[in-house]
Amino acid sequence: MAISGAAPTIFEFKFPDTEDNIKLKEDFISFFTKYNLTAIFTDQNSVRRPIKVDWAMARGVAYATGAGDYQRTLLQFEEILKLNQQSHEYERVMRQILLQSQGEFRVFMIKIKDAMEVIMNAPANYNTRLWQAVYYVEEGMNMPTQIRNGRRV
Repeated sequence: MAISGAAPTIFEFKFPDTEDNIKLKEDFISFFTKYNLTAIFTDQNSVRRPIKVDWAMARGVAYATGAGDYQRTLLQFEEILKLNQQSHEYERVMRQILLQSQGEFRVFMIKIKDAMEVIMNAPANYNTRLWQAVYYVEEGMNMPTQIRNGRRV
């Protein structure tokens, strides 16, 4: 279940708390809330290692005005997040992304891009099972080519 509007607390910033940097941290966190990306962090409490964010990465999300790769990727992912969030596979994939991030924002973004690629290239018969497709690929399994009545063929 998505936690609408709740700010993610999983980030650890790797730059000092100057006045400008405090504003940057706030803007970075509010970016996720503003663009309804908090659903990524539904299961953040089960992840023991915080995701480390350096100054350049935080700026790339908070202030890139659509031109930055991190910001552009997250905005594209926001569209994908609207798809079938209530499924068990969705929650499992979000948890998997957080766990596999290894505490690094760069790896977190790679995992987001990987999930997006799977969803964008999923077969047409996966339109209601997109998160299941991501789970199969992330687990290193072959994605079933057809699903009939909820069963692999």
